[in-house]
Amino acid sequence: MIVRKGTAEDLAGVGSLWLSLIDEVFPGRNPDIHYWVNFTSDLLANCPEYSLFVAEEGGKIIGFTDFIIQYDPTFSKKILNSFQTYVLPPFRNTGATKALWSEVVSGAKANDCPTIFFSTAPKLYEYWTHLAGAELSEVSMVIDPYSLKEV
Repeated sequence: MIVRKGTAEDLAGVGSLWLSLIDEVFPGRNPDIHYWVNFTSDLLANCPEYSLFVAEEGGKIIGFTDFIIQYDPTFSKKILNSFQTYVLPPFRNTGATKALWSEVVSGAKANDCPTIFFSTAPKLYEYWTHLAGAELSEVSMVIDPYSLKEV
């Protein structure tokens, strides 16, 4: 298995994995793959703060991660905003996720980012705590405003 920088040529394969990620972690959503490919392609071409990494096995993309380095005024510092990390189920527990995550951590350190921000489904909290080997200090939430009884 190798991990390398992703390119625009990888977007079809990564897009397929992105759809699998959404279906697995957030079932029932209706993701817009065309928007995601165009948006990610634009980031790759025009945003030096954006990085995409892919994990390959036998020439096939089996996982990916991406992130952007940005200034966050709530921290008054640069942060690494990790968009997503995903590895196909048959390749989990092979070191692929850890190898991709090491690129995220390296990106944070290389850019003097004291904070990595990422969101995950509540059911995956323990997984990420174990993988990262660190305490997760904040949780992001998504709320459907139409489901709220009263505000």
